[in-house]
Amino acid sequence: MDHVVFASVSRNSGLSFCFALGALLAIGCGSSDGTVPVEGTVQTAAGAPLVGSSLIFYGPAGKTYTAGSDATGKFSVKASAESVGLPPGSYKVVVQEAISDDIDSRPQPKIHRKYKSEGETPLTVDVSAEPATIELKLDPPGK
Repeated sequence: MDHVVFASVSRNSGLSFCFALGALLAIGCGSSDGTVPVEGTVQTAAGAPLVGSSLIFYGPAGKTYTAGSDATGKFSVKASAESVGLPPGSYKVVVQEAISDDIDSRPQPKIHRKYKSEGETPLTVDVSAEPATIELKLDPPGK
């Protein structure tokens, strides 16, 4: 008889835990830190994905946020290790190409150098209170 009561308590505890976990997850869907999901793609002007690039978003009050592109050029901005997205505002975007591990090779740049510094980049992104998808197509070197 004790075993049946124990199983009943365990099941109720498990259900309570599931409801509590669900409530926490639902609360967690709205960002409490004020960030908005921001993702996108970064490509060359010809449409080739810029694989392994680093993107730096320079925001209000001197804060910076980063993202890295995957094998398809897709990226998702992280405000911190725990938070995905950006606070609403205007951002300058700097893009750094991936560096080769092969010290003997000198890969040719795929994008213009103007994208590599905060002072020269023409890229700006305005983030509103709604999730954003950004498509960046970057000029080749020399343009």
